[in-house]
Amino acid sequence: MNARQAVSLAVEKGMKCGSVGAIMDELDKVLNYPEIGGDRGEKATTPRVSPISWENNRLQGITFEMMGRWSKAYPAVTLSKELYAMEQWLIANPAKMKKNLYRFITNWMARKQEGGR
Repeated sequence: MNARQAVSLAVEKGMKCGSVGAIMDELDKVLNYPEIGGDRGEKATTPRVSPISWENNRLQGITFEMMGRWSKAYPAVTLSKELYAMEQWLIANPAKMKKNLYRFITNWMARKQEGGR
């Protein structure tokens, strides 16, 4: 089984990669395959967004599927570096804790993709 098949199997089973540390271990495998999922001819399905939470100063609940989608949507962004930077920002700014962490992450990635702040 190659890395792409392993990630696809993990996504199908709804497995989570967990904290940024676990994600970093899997990133090389995921990023080597930008086309995660089916062919363009397949009918699109609504993405399942697992709730991302903030526990023990870590982003929790990030799935392989999310990582695959972010790597396709934001190819110029180093996901592991930015997820770690987000964690550090959330630790430094507890009064600015976000309610919707998925939206926070995608907005952060979009800014980085555009070369913004």
